[in-house]
Amino acid sequence: MEFHLSIANDGLRPSQINKFSLKLGPLDKTFDNYPNYFSQWIRSIRGVQVRNEKDFFPAGEFIRVSAESITGPKYLAFELTGDLPWDHLGKSEYVGNRLTMRFEPIECRLTIMDDQDASTYHDFTLKPI
Repeated sequence: MEFHLSIANDGLRPSQINKFSLKLGPLDKTFDNYPNYFSQWIRSIRGVQVRNEKDFFPAGEFIRVSAESITGPKYLAFELTGDLPWDHLGKSEYVGNRLTMRFEPIECRLTIMDDQDASTYHDFTLKPI
């Protein structure tokens, strides 16, 4: 999953974002302390997409935001793996001779936390493309 976002720091001190939490409403599941991820090659139904690393927040590192400033916009990517009940997010169907997933809009909450345990969140609807 990729999010295109900016991170604002309204505080008087610099902030180092070091934790992310992503809640997917239909699954009633929260992915805590999930590391951001970068892959240059992304396979999708429509083919292979090539990504430029400079367009992403650094993978596996702190995201530094100076006091009273904004960083971004850049992409924040997560690779959700494991046994996820994908059938709660959409339905499988055959298109031609290929089995594909058709996803419904997903209610989400992305929470970011810094090294001082300050946090903020944003609720949004993730619409499939």
